[in-house]
Amino acid sequence: MKKVPCFILARKNSKAIKNKNITSLGGIPLIMHTINYVKKSKLISDIVVSTDDPKVAKIAKKNKCFVIFPRPKKLSNDYASTEAALYHALKIYESKKKKVDIIAYVQITEPFRPKGILDKCVRKLLKNKK
Repeated sequence: MKKVPCFILARKNSKAIKNKNITSLGGIPLIMHTINYVKKSKLISDIVVSTDDPKVAKIAKKNKCFVIFPRPKKLSNDYASTEAALYHALKIYESKKKKVDIIAYVQITEPFRPKGILDKCVRKLLKNKK
């Protein structure tokens, strides 16, 4: 079964919580909960982190993620859509690595995920011929 890249978007400025993506949750930065979760997947080839935050970029690089830094300002503000930021990250990833048919995307702000849900979703996408 082929593997797919998993994308994580981590912009710096959150309106509600300052430095949200590196805020400690149980002694671990929020982004690390997501990176560690994705690392457990058997179907993910690369963890791709797109960010405008140098601290997030440093954590992601240390954890052997494919890092897109800095993300352009127009894709890192309150008005930027998730889809636009993902498309930007995908184009950079494909230009450096390889073209892909399927990607996964996880949000940092959802650290309590059911065990195995990522692989379950990826398997469904891989089996769907449409």
